[in-house]
Amino acid sequence: MGRVDLLTVTQDRVDITDYKTGAEDPSHLDQLRLYALLWDLDRIANHERRPATELTAAYSSREITIPAPGDSQLRDLEENVRQRIAAAETELVASVPRALPSKQKCALCQVRHLCNAYWEQAPEAHTLSRGTWFDYQGVVGPQNGAHSWWLLSERTGQKTILLRAAATMRALLPSRRIRVLNLRLDDDPEVEAIVATLTAASEVFVLTDSKG
Repeated sequence: MGRVDLLTVTQDRVDITDYKTGAEDPSHLDQLRLYALLWDLDRIANHERRPATELTAAYSSREITIPAPGDSQLRDLEENVRQRIAAAETELVASVPRALPSKQKCALCQVRHLCNAYWEQAPEAHTLSRGTWFDYQGVVGPQNGAHSWWLLSERTGQKTILLRAAATMRALLPSRRIRVLNLRLDDDPEVEAIVATLTAASEVFVLTDSKG
């Protein structure tokens, strides 16, 4: 489906115009080509099967006009759209959604603690700068103080992070595998290890089996 901003039909032309308020983007021209396809397939408004002539993306400062795709290009576009729709429908009925992790998407995801694909590519704490907020998966090691614990690498069992909290955390029991969201990476000149702090924004999740 699509809603054309302006469709101009004259005796010898059919022009499609789409008005844009933002910055120029190549996807706007793809949108216009899709409108040309929809016009071509419309048996009600376009019962005479008249082809589109020109496509225009109208911005506040200028207009970009391109020729409408020809019949062979429209058929290629139609097949491409059919394939994309079929792929989308397959994704929608899948019992487990396919993960597509990225830094931008995952930072906003509210269920990333459940996503193994996210944790496989999460950055290591030692690669981050102090003051950074990050997520961490590891094993709870020995308690270091009243409100601090060592976190161990799952792979090597070595101490990797000294975790500090404002209060005792029931989830932080030795040997537990955990995932922690929104840890703050801090700097303590008196401690050689990486130091991270649990804040009010942090969340701790206990992994209950070997698969996470």
